[in-house]
Amino acid sequence: MKNAGTPSVSDPGYCLIKSAIANNIKVVPIPGVSAAITALSAAGLPTDSFIFIGFLSKTKNKRLKQLRELANEQRTLIFYESPKRILKLLDEIKLIIGDRYCVLSREMTKLHEEFIRGSMSEIFQKLKARPAIKGEITFLVKGYIKDKDVPLKIVRQEIKNNLELADNRISSISKQIAIKYGLPKSKVYEMALIIKGEKE
Repeated sequence: MKNAGTPSVSDPGYCLIKSAIANNIKVVPIPGVSAAITALSAAGLPTDSFIFIGFLSKTKNKRLKQLRELANEQRTLIFYESPKRILKLLDEIKLIIGDRYCVLSREMTKLHEEFIRGSMSEIFQKLKARPAIKGEITFLVKGYIKDKDVPLKIVRQEIKNNLELADNRISSISKQIAIKYGLPKSKVYEMALIIKGEKE
């Protein structure tokens, strides 16, 4: 670790944090220059390269467009969100960029500080089961890792998820998923037509 600045940001410290988490050792961040950096320093996600998004648009169409543009981003993603909207955000991120590993930090440096780690769907279920969600939230998502050997069942499921969003057209769905997984757009488009036909 460094002897100056915020530990584990732009240095190999995240490997130590990751190991501590794997061994059930509690990691407590100290107040930093911002919630984004404080959360990143204790998340256990890569810190050598990250992108701060902050709050997404409150308009659904703009918000979904922003998420589609981030689908292939390989850096760690950092979001801010209100506790009233966090479940909706989790659901939309999962639909657009996939059920990735992520870290939700809440009330950092305060009495009820909490870090929830796991897949998007796991964190969604944990929060949904609570009677109320309170506190300031910083949400970090693992960057995209390209895998050309992605199973077709995953591609099919992602197409189905996107078709559930009324404002999504088959052409835009196919293009985004093709880029995300390094597949031919024509192949994904054909698959989307078949799936849409099955739904109808």
